[in-house]
Formats: sequence, C-alpha cells, structure tokens
Amino acid sequence: MAIAWALALGAVVFTRFYNAWGFYRGLHQRVADLGVPDAVRNLDYVVIMLGAAALAGLAACLLTRAAFADALALRRPRRGWACMVLAAGAPMLVGGLVLMVLRSGSPEPYALYKLVVRAPIVEEILFRGALVALPLAVLGDRPRVFWTAAIASSILFGSLHAPWSAAGFASGWASMLVAGLGGVWYAWLVRAWRSVFVTITLHAAMNLGWTLAGAAGGAGGGGWIENALRAATIAIATVWTVRMVRARKEP
Repeated sequence: MAIAWALALGAVVFTRFYNAWGFYRGLHQRVADLGVPDAVRNLDYVVIMLGAAALAGLAACLLTRAAFADALALRRPRRGWACMVLAAGAPMLVGGLVLMVLRSGSPEPYALYKLVVRAPIVEEILFRGALVALPLAVLGDRPRVFWTAAIASSILFGSLHAPWSAAGFASGWASMLVAGLGGVWYAWLVRAWRSVFVTITLHAAMNLGWTLAGAAGGAGGGGWIENALRAATIAIATVWTVRMVRARKEP
C-alpha cells in the first residue's frame, strides 16, 4: 500500500510540474520542430504514470502472494460487461454525435486522443488499478478496505482536474468535485466487475460523447443537455451493475 501510494504520488506530482521546467519545455520544442506529433511527444506522461502502476503491481507480486493481474485488475471482466458498457454508453455517444452535427463542430484529433485514449487508460490503471484493486488484492475485499481506498484515490484523482494553486482550486472546485465523485463510482464498478477494462471502456465512451458535444468547463461544466446525457449513462451503468451483483448474491 505504502509503495503503491508513494509511486502514484510521485508520478502525479512529477507530471504535474515538469511542464514548468525550462529544460523540459526546450526539449519538447526542439522535438516539435522536427515534426514529431504531440501524441508521440507526450508519451512520457503515459510511460511515467503507467510505469508507476506497473511497479506497484510488481511490488505486490514480490511482497505478497497477489498476482499481477489481480493487483491491477487487469483481467477479464465478468460476463455481460460488454452489453452493459454499450447500453450505458449509448446516451453519451449518440447524444454527443447529434449535438456535434447540430452545433456544426468537430473535435481536434489530439484532443480525442488525449481524452478518449490516453486519459481513460492511464487514469483507470493507476487510480482504480494500483490504488483500489491492489489494496483489495493484498488486504482482502472488505468494505472498509474498499471505501478507504476508493475515497482516498478519488481525492487525488479529482485534484488533477484543476490547476494546483489557490486560484486554480477556487475556480476548478466543481470539476474536482465531479471528478472525485466519478472516481468513487468508477472504483465501485471495478470492484463489481473485477476489471479495469470495464471502466476504461466506459470512461472512454463518456469522454468521447462529452468531447463530440463540445461541452465546455471540464468535468464540472457542460450544459443541461450534456449533463442529462451523462446522468443517463451513469444511471444505466449503475442499475445494470446492481442487478448483476444481486444476481450473484454479493454484498
């Protein structure tokens, strides 16, 4: 647990501040001048964050009897997960497409990569895998262990959705709150379905719908239509998951 948190905090703090380093900015500018795409240049973020999660999983394997796949919830989800994700993601995806057409807008390719590919994979494996699934694999799947891990990891996750400054926290509190609550919800889904692949896919679908709709203001923004679509997706996924858990007669 301590190792996982040290690695996660180190990765988050490092990636939060490395853009302020003159050496780093200069290096990226030189690479950009050579024609290297943003998605490739910013793979350092992916390597650092996923590297921290992988090291946490390896530490769990070496220090306990936990398997690497169990430690990070990198295993096949329970049966029916694909249908749940398709049904739950439909409001956001369809609604996002309709809003994009009506608003005559289209997202930038890099924004799609960053929000629909990079963010779901990195965030779910690190925050829900290393910081939620790992404690459950090492300490046992008990309510106290789960809720402590889910809430603590979601506070850190929520903090990423605003600049780390007094002014940033003051202006971005809504995004941090929504993202933090979403983190707890994603953690619950990982516990129920036994896999981060469920939340990676659902997270990507929700971000894609949000991006296609051109919703502004981050996680705490958007208009009433976008938020209604998001609420519908959350409701469908929640009801479907509760029914699955009850059918298995689990707590």
